[in-house]
Amino acid sequence: MSAYDTIINTDQAVLNLEKHHMTNVNDENENSLNSTEQTVINENDNTHEETQGADDVDALKEQNKRLFERAKQAEAEKKAMKAERDALVNNPSKAISKTSADVSAEELRLIARGLSDEEIDKAKVIAKGLGISLPDALKDEMFLSYQNKKKEDARKEKAKLGASKGSGQSDNEPSFKEGMSPDEHKALWKKQNGFE
Repeated sequence: MSAYDTIINTDQAVLNLEKHHMTNVNDENENSLNSTEQTVINENDNTHEETQGADDVDALKEQNKRLFERAKQAEAEKKAMKAERDALVNNPSKAISKTSADVSAEELRLIARGLSDEEIDKAKVIAKGLGISLPDALKDEMFLSYQNKKKEDARKEKAKLGASKGSGQSDNEPSFKEGMSPDEHKALWKKQNGFE
């Protein structure tokens, strides 16, 4: 819902409140004509209700002003964010320079040593938790055990993959079949074993 819609809805609520109030006042005035005593009492009540209704209208107008100011501020923030987004879309090198500025010199050294992003993040967490420097975190037992576990997992995964590669025969190469002549068999054997 935009600020304009909010203002319109608030103004409509004020108008409905005023109409409802006027209807109540008119009904009460018609009922009060029956007796003079009631008329005096109802007029005093109506004066009190009119004052209260005016206070309600003033409160709604004040709330309307606050909502309008919030809407203006939200619109300004939206425009600023849209301008920033457009600037980043039109010039992506600024976005890249922001991310490369976030990488410290220590992190660049760790990348150069061949550490993965995951390992660097883990070292950062350990360094922050223990209150030590990043190079000292690499020597910590927690990081070393993490690194060993990661290497062991990679080794196990590689071993699993090695077994699933098959015998090395491709479907395109001819294979030994029943009914081959001895010469065909020798030629195929020499070809598959690299003697041809």
